[in-house]
Amino acid sequence: MNKKNIGILGLGNRSTLYYIDELNKKYNALFKGYSTCPFILYNIDFENVNPFLPNQFNKLKPLLSLYIKEIKNLGINFLLIPNITLHETIDKIYIDLDIAHPVQLTIDKLVERKQNEAVIFGSLYTMETAYLKDAFLRKKIVLAEPNREDKYFIDYFRKQIYHEQETERDIREYRNLLKSYSKKYPVIIGCTELSIYASKDQANLYDMALLQIERTLSIFNKRSSD
Repeated sequence: MNKKNIGILGLGNRSTLYYIDELNKKYNALFKGYSTCPFILYNIDFENVNPFLPNQFNKLKPLLSLYIKEIKNLGINFLLIPNITLHETIDKIYIDLDIAHPVQLTIDKLVERKQNEAVIFGSLYTMETAYLKDAFLRKKIVLAEPNREDKYFIDYFRKQIYHEQETERDIREYRNLLKSYSKKYPVIIGCTELSIYASKDQANLYDMALLQIERTLSIFNKRSSD
C-alpha cells in the first residue's frame, strides 16, 4: 500500500493538544513500550482563522488553500484537522490529499448501526446549521437540536473550555445533559472542546474528534498487518 504521512493542522491550542494527546495514548495502547504516534504538526496562528469562523468562506477558502499547499509540500498526504466547523470550508476547496473528515465518518458510523435520528452538541452554529442537517439527511438521518436552554448552555460551556475557565459545576451540568439526551437519542459531539469532557465509554455517544483519531490510527493498524 502507499505510505500515509500523517499531518495535523495546528489550530486552537486546547483542541490541538487534545488530538495530539489522544493520538499518542491510543497509539501507545496499540504498540506498547515507549511508542508515540508519528506525525508532522503544521501549526498556524489561529488568530488568522478564528475571526472568520464559522462561515466567512471568502476569507477562509484562500487561507485554507494556502495551508493545504504548504502541507503537501511537507510530504503530508493524510490530514487531521482539530476543528469540526472548519470542514465546511474544506468541502468547498479542492484538496488532493486524504482527510479524516468528521462529518462523513460520523454518518458512516450511524448508517452502519442503522441509526436514523441523532441530536448534535456543538457550537450554536454547528447545532443550527443546515450544512450538517442536510449532510445527514442525505443518508436519511434526522439531526435534531437540544432544546433552547440546553443549546445555549452547551455553547457557553464550550467557550468556557476554550478560554480554560470551565468550572466543576459546568462540567457536571454538561455530563448530565449528555446522559439525559443519550437515553433517547444517539448524541453526536461536534465540537472538540466538548470532546474533552465527554465520557470515552458512554453508550449512544458519537464523538466526531475521536472518530477522526480512530480513522488516523487505522492507518497504522493496516501497516502493522501488511
